[in-house]
Amino acid sequence: MNFFLSKHYTEFEEFYQDSFRWNLEFRKLDAGAFKGYIGLIDIGDVQVGKIKLNCKIDQSGISPRGFRTFVLPADKRQSFEWLNHQIGDKDLILFSRKGDLEAISFSNFYHYMISVEENMLEDFIAQHSLNQLGKSLDENEKVFRLNRGYFLNLQTFLEILFNRLERKPYLIHSESFQYQVRERLLRMMLDVFERKQYQEQGPLDSKRDDALWKVRDYIQKSDLKNLSIGQLTRIGEISERSLQYAFLDHFGLTPKAYLTQVRLNEARTALSNPTNKELVKNIADAVGFHHPGQFAIKYKELFGESPTETRAGFRQS
Repeated sequence: MNFFLSKHYTEFEEFYQDSFRWNLEFRKLDAGAFKGYIGLIDIGDVQVGKIKLNCKIDQSGISPRGFRTFVLPADKRQSFEWLNHQIGDKDLILFSRKGDLEAISFSNFYHYMISVEENMLEDFIAQHSLNQLGKSLDENEKVFRLNRGYFLNLQTFLEILFNRLERKPYLIHSESFQYQVRERLLRMMLDVFERKQYQEQGPLDSKRDDALWKVRDYIQKSDLKNLSIGQLTRIGEISERSLQYAFLDHFGLTPKAYLTQVRLNEARTALSNPTNKELVKNIADAVGFHHPGQFAIKYKELFGESPTETRAGFRQS
C-alpha cells in the first residue's frame, strides 16, 4: 500500500512513535523545546524519508530489513557522527546489509534517507548494466565523499518530489510519479558510482574513538541503576581523562552528563507508558536517581515539564 506522510512535531514522543518504519531508539541530549519533521514517501519497494531535528539526539537501531539504505544531506549545514565516521555535508552514507544505525545528530540535522528493497536494487543494477556497482555496494557500511554539484541535483529532485505530494497527495498512487521514484531517482543516485565520482572515506582511526563507541554500546545494554564511570573506563580499556575527552569531542557532554541524559530518557519512556503503575520515585530509582528532588529538577531541565506532568499527559491521551 502506498503511503505519504508530512508532519511537523513539537512533542518528542510523538516524533519517536511516528518513526515506525525504523526500529530505532532516540535519546534527547540537550535541554530546550523539541521541534522535528518527518516526510515519508513509501511505494513499497522504495521508501524516501526526509528528517529534520533541531536538537542533539542520540540515535541507535537498524534500518528496514531487506532494504539497502542511503542517507544524504539536504543542505550545507550538516555534520554528525555515525558508526565512528565523521559525516559532513558532501558525504553519502550507505548502510550495511545489517542496517546498523549508531549516530549523534546535532542542531539543524536535515537529511534524506532512501531505502531500496534489495531484490529490486539488484534487478535495477542488472537492467541498467551498472557494472561497477558490485564493489561499492558490498555487505559493509560505507561513506562516500561526493562533489557539491551531485548533491545539488539530487537535493533539488528530492525536494520536487516532496513538494508535488504536499500539493497533491493523491499522486502517490500515480504510475508516473512512482516511475520518477523507482527509475529517475535511483538512476541519479546510483550513477555516481558507475562514473567513479567519489572518494571512499574510512572510519576514524583512533583508539579513543573505538573505546567511545564500545562504552556507548555498553551503556545502552546495561542496567542503569548502578552504572558507574569506573565501570565505563574498564569496559573501554581507557583512562577516565581519555574517556572524558572522547565524550566531549563527540557529544559535547562529559561521560557523567551523557549517562544522566540517558537515564532521564529511560525514565521518560517509562513515564510515557500509560500502563506503567510504578511510582515516579521508583522509576527514578530504577534508572539510577536515588534523590527524587534532584531527578525532578534535571528532568524538567531536559524535557521542559515535570515527571508528573509527563505521566498525566500520557494517561489522558
